[in-house]
Amino acid sequence: CKNNLRQIGVAVASYYDSFAMLPAGCVNPRGPIAKRPAGFHHNWVWAILPHLDQAAASRKLDQNLGSYDPANRAVAK
Repeated sequence: CKNNLRQIGVAVASYYDSFAMLPAGCVNPRGPIAKRPAGFHHNWVWAILPHLDQAAASRKLDQNLGSYDPANRAVAK
């Protein structure tokens, strides 16, 4: 657990070094964020994937579709 948390911390720091800001908690450019499993909902975990040595998963993610879209289901799992 400690190693996983350390890797997340390093990935967030790397993201900060790259963009001079922390990743957003949740992003929904189409309107307010609703607390239900529908809609766009890209979150900070998706943003740091390339910094967690998960660049392949990040490339499979279609940023134009929501997190719950069937096209992104394999990456979400």
